[in-house]
Amino acid sequence: MRPLQAPARPEARRVPQRVRLACAGVRYQFVDCRWELGSPGRGRELYLAGHIPGASFLDVDDDLAAPPGPRGRHPLPDADAFARAASRAGIGDGVFVVAYGNMGGAERLWWLLRHFGHDECAVLELEGW
Repeated sequence: MRPLQAPARPEARRVPQRVRLACAGVRYQFVDCRWELGSPGRGRELYLAGHIPGASFLDVDDDLAAPPGPRGRHPLPDADAFARAASRAGIGDGVFVVAYGNMGGAERLWWLLRHFGHDECAVLELEGW
């Protein structure tokens, strides 16, 4: 598994003005959560092919779920594992998270963040950049 990209702010000229205005003065992190069921690694391929500038990547199978087993195909990750993945993606106290993706990956990150007590998050309906 390749390491996740270090977080950075998107270039202002590449982000729509309404998003720039909404995020003015706010620490934020875009997170790409694209994936395809049955195609491990496809989300990372899509991320590497193009993403919002500065966005980090979290993989549904590796970062947003525990290994498959008796609890299901995508059981909840334990709190420590999720905290490590979130930290690698640039998520922390005072950071507003904007998740985007397809097939429910962004919505899963939103739910997990709220489940573990990070309410500063939203989902952007955007399948790719």
